[in-house]
Amino acid sequence: MLVLTSEEQFQRIFIDEKPSAAAIVFLAEWCAPSRRQKPVMEAIADEYAGRAVLASIDVDALESLADRLEIRTLPCLVLFANGEQVEMLAGYQQDGYIRDFLDAMIAAGEAQKPQLP
Repeated sequence: MLVLTSEEQFQRIFIDEKPSAAAIVFLAEWCAPSRRQKPVMEAIADEYAGRAVLASIDVDALESLADRLEIRTLPCLVLFANGEQVEMLAGYQQDGYIRDFLDAMIAAGEAQKPQLP
């Protein structure tokens, strides 16, 4: 799982590169639910390596981006499809929903690719 440390990284990876399926989890070390969410996201990131972009952001290290995206609860999972924010989920999230979202966005992205003869 990527660890984002700047707004420039966020802009380049999640907006400019427009991955078909991406998720960022906003965390804080002092937050118990964040500490539970992090290993879930790390496992999913390993499973979806090369097919989806997953990243984490420490809100204490990157408050400006958390403010810009209006993160008010931790952990907070922000889902992106093709460079657009499509959903924000506050609180701890089970892995099933995250996998379902990624699978759907990956399938939609593959359906849009031209088929070679």
